[in-house]
Amino acid sequence: MNHPVQALAPDLWATLRGVFELNPHAFVASLALKDSILVALAIVVLAGLSEAIGQSVVLFANRIPPARFAYSLAITAVLFVFSYVFLTLSTWAITYLPLATRIPLRSLAIVYAVSYAPLLFAFLEALPYAGLAIGSGLRIWYLLASLVGVAAVGDLPLQYAILYVGVGWLVFVAARQTLGKPILLFGLRVMSAVSGVSFQPEESRALELAQQSQAQGQQPSASAVRAHKQLHPLTGRWQVVAGLLGFIVICVVIAVAFRPLQSLMFGWTVHLPAPLRVPFDLLWFGLVAALVAALLAPLETLGWWAGWYGDDIAPNAAHVAGPGAAGISRYMIYLDGIGQSSSQYTPDVENFLDALEPTLPPRICLLRGLMVYSVLNKPLDQDPIWSSFWRIVEKTRLADPASILGMFINLRNVIIVAVSADSRYGPIYNYGIAKLLYEGLVDNGYPVGSGVPVTLVGYSGGGQMSAAAATFLKRAIGAPIEVISLGGVMSGTSNFLDLEHLHHLVGDKDNVERLGPLLFASRWKIVWNSYWNRARKRGIIEWISLGPVGHQVPGGMFDPVARLSDGRTNLQSTLLRIADIVRAKI
Repeated sequence: MNHPVQALAPDLWATLRGVFELNPHAFVASLALKDSILVALAIVVLAGLSEAIGQSVVLFANRIPPARFAYSLAITAVLFVFSYVFLTLSTWAITYLPLATRIPLRSLAIVYAVSYAPLLFAFLEALPYAGLAIGSGLRIWYLLASLVGVAAVGDLPLQYAILYVGVGWLVFVAARQTLGKPILLFGLRVMSAVSGVSFQPEESRALELAQQSQAQGQQPSASAVRAHKQLHPLTGRWQVVAGLLGFIVICVVIAVAFRPLQSLMFGWTVHLPAPLRVPFDLLWFGLVAALVAALLAPLETLGWWAGWYGDDIAPNAAHVAGPGAAGISRYMIYLDGIGQSSSQYTPDVENFLDALEPTLPPRICLLRGLMVYSVLNKPLDQDPIWSSFWRIVEKTRLADPASILGMFINLRNVIIVAVSADSRYGPIYNYGIAKLLYEGLVDNGYPVGSGVPVTLVGYSGGGQMSAAAATFLKRAIGAPIEVISLGGVMSGTSNFLDLEHLHHLVGDKDNVERLGPLLFASRWKIVWNSYWNRARKRGIIEWISLGPVGHQVPGGMFDPVARLSDGRTNLQSTLLRIADIVRAKI
């Protein structure tokens, strides 16, 4: 039985494969596809929808209700189609200039459409941290495809195709800024009407306006609240159903879209006996599941910001003041590493915190138990969809700390660290964590506005959370904030210049911490203007060696058994370093 798309256009798959390979013959063949105009239009619409999903952070930033979200995606895809039409007409007009080679409008429209094939994967731009690079790569791929396509159907040398496409783009951009201006404004009005908000096309501007209104204590009008409640289906059972359906749809889309990649990687296994193919099938399933998990990771944060869960992002009355805390000279908050699944930490971390508290001066208040890998401060076993799975994982990990199932928690939280480090999701996620820290402080008697300093102690991934949330927290409490990083894996994009100091404690055998300078380009020395490098030059960041110590137990900085050459255990050495830093501030 033929696939529905194959029935529509029998040679479509072969043609698209040729487009991906930038084969000129594939673009010529696209002109002869059955119902080629319909196929071309379908590619453009799907590419526009895929790109809208990949860039949907701007919709969340505008706090669009869920019922209107799908409509907004559709409108964005329609606007994408209009851009395609304008670009096609602009390039076609160039071919009518003197000495130019004329290309029929139909041929140019089809070629430009199939050139959008790489953008069918534009939804991958939603991936945390890596998504921006993937999006840029897909657009370069699309640009190369359009150049090869125009050269092929116009029988032109590539340099002339570059001239046609380049001038066509210039005409297109000029038209958008002149004749297309009313159309853009109309599109913005349509988006505002469909989304139900005063739509801001740039997420940074939308976030800025929302945060300003919260800082000024502005509350939505009664009519806006009623409208939001009417368009708020994601509660209780609906939230679970929507989540499961979304997960299934994404799994199917990725499995189908990446079928050629699966064939390329594991196609040779078809010659193996069925039992021997099982491990490779499981490996592919794991890769797809990891990709789906990465795509879904920002949703809790974005949904919280958009108000989909019924949570108010502004501080509520319960967090205006807490019990008195007379005599406290500094507050210290511990932010755990990627092994955290709830307010209860793993045994090695609990042992570290139990040992840390007595070593601190008496006027230091240590806060612990905040789940910083969720803006909702919810443990994994309270996830509305996967709670049963996380309970099994946690139970297995407690029974056997070396269990491979525990890696699921680490993988999930590594992705959340990527969300925090992402330039699109980070401002929302880090704001949410700062709000969580703020509420924890106030609940424990922190006098807002008193200037009492705060120290954030971040272990591993908690180092990123600490540095990234510090700017927002400092703005909220109006007091100095310093960070003690315990093998912290940190991006260099956080505003380290806002910190009083960053004490970066690292073991010489800590291979996990070394991932930070490798994975985050903002930590590279050549990026001299990044916050990280500027803070290092100003002496804000202090590098402190813990000696021949690893990252985690056994052999890590919390190990109560392994000893250094001076006779102290790794844990005792770490505690002494922290105590010395804190005492120097009193």
